[in-house]
Amino acid sequence: MVNLVPLFLLIAQLGAQATTSRSSPDLTDLAFLSGCWEGNFQSRQSSGTIEEFYTTPSQNVMLGTTRYILDGRTVQYEFTAILQDSSGIFLRPYPGGTRSPHDFHLTQIEGQRAVFENPEHDYPKRILYWSTGEGSRVARIDAGADDPEGMEWKMRAAPCPGWRSEGIHEHD
Repeated sequence: MVNLVPLFLLIAQLGAQATTSRSSPDLTDLAFLSGCWEGNFQSRQSSGTIEEFYTTPSQNVMLGTTRYILDGRTVQYEFTAILQDSSGIFLRPYPGGTRSPHDFHLTQIEGQRAVFENPEHDYPKRILYWSTGEGSRVARIDAGADDPEGMEWKMRAAPCPGWRSEGIHEHD
């Protein structure tokens, strides 16, 4: 009788390699962005709070919202769509709710660090996100890798207000 165990082990190993060695990234690689995040920002007058939320990725879309709150008032906001199509993954910003004509293409993903770039855009040319460990991450915009004056926002995981079931009632 032939021992089939080595054959099954080889097939299982090849299957595992096939699923982990993709030639290009997909949106699941950006799942570390998902959830609610909160941090501080500094304005000319005082410091405020930044809140950011990203959905979990579907096969082709992640959606995000960001708002800057100063003295209890939203002073700036942005919607974000991270999209995947046959050309790859790109981030499309909607500052103040208006679509920007400039998409930022994912040019680098390594672990929980993603770089989106558009060298033709005036500013920013890069949008970066990375995890800094347990329950925290950084968002950065800059004019390129050698820009010492880029802007960074350090955020921590936060409860997702407004996305809970409180106040939502099912109708009969």
